Amino acid sequence: MLFLAVFCGFLAENTREQIVEKKRAKEFVRSMIEDLKKDTANFQMTYFVNDTTIQMMDSLIFLLKSTERDKRTSQLYYLARAIAGINQSYLSTDRTFSQMKSSGNLRLIENHEIADSITSYYYKIDQLSIQANLWENVINDYRQKISVVFDASVFQQMHKEMWEKRSLFLYLPNGKKILDLPKPLTNPDLANKSHEAITAVIASTHFLYTRSSGMGQNVLRATRSAINLIKLLQQHYHLKDE
Repeated sequence: MLFLAVFCGFLAENTREQIVEKKRAKEFVRSMIEDLKKDTANFQMTYFVNDTTIQMMDSLIFLLKSTERDKRTSQLYYLARAIAGINQSYLSTDRTFSQMKSSGNLRLIENHEIADSITSYYYKIDQLSIQANLWENVINDYRQKISVVFDASVFQQMHKEMWEKRSLFLYLPNGKKILDLPKPLTNPDLANKSHEAITAVIASTHFLYTRSSGMGQNVLRATRSAINLIKLLQQHYHLKDE
C-alpha cells in the first residue's frame, strides 16, 4: 500500500509538472507571436522606405551619367543626400527567443516542425544582422564619396530648411510619416566634376544599390517565414482566436 501511495504521488506530481510546462510553453508562444507580429510590421514598413531609396539610387546613377547633369543638380543634391539619410534598419524583436534560449526553455517546444521553424527563422534574423553590418560599411563609403562631389553647405541648407518647416513628409503604408528633404530652389554647382570623382560616386552608389537590394530580398524571405511561423504556432497551440 505504501509503495502504491508513493507511486500514485509520483504520477500526480509528474502530471502536475507536465500541465505547468504546457502552460509555460503556451505563455512563451503567445509572447513569441507578439514578437513575430512586430517583426513583420517593421519589416514591411522598412522595406517600403528602403525600396524607395533603392529607386533613388538608380535615378542618381542615371543623372550622374546624363548629358543633362549640370542642368539638374537640384535633383542630384536631393537624391544624393536623401539616400545617405533615409534608409532604415530592419529591426527584429527577439526578446522571447533569447530568453527561452538562455534559460533552456526552448525544450518546452516539443513539436519538431515548430522547433525547426523557430530555429530557421532566427537564423535568418542573424544573417540579416550580419548583412546590416556589411551594409553600414558600404553606406559609410558612399557618404565619403558624395562629400567629394557635392557641396556640403547645400546639404546643410536643405537639412536646416527641413527641420525649420517640417512640412514635407514621406508617408508610409501604415500612415506613419517621416520628414523628407526639400530640393534646392536653384541648381547649385557640384563641388567636383572630375571624371574620377563622379565615377567613384557612381561605383559606390552601385554597390550600395546591390547590397540594399540583396537585404530587401532576404527581408521578404524572413517576413514570409515569420508569417508562416505565426500560423503554425497559432494552429498548434490553439491561439488563432486570441
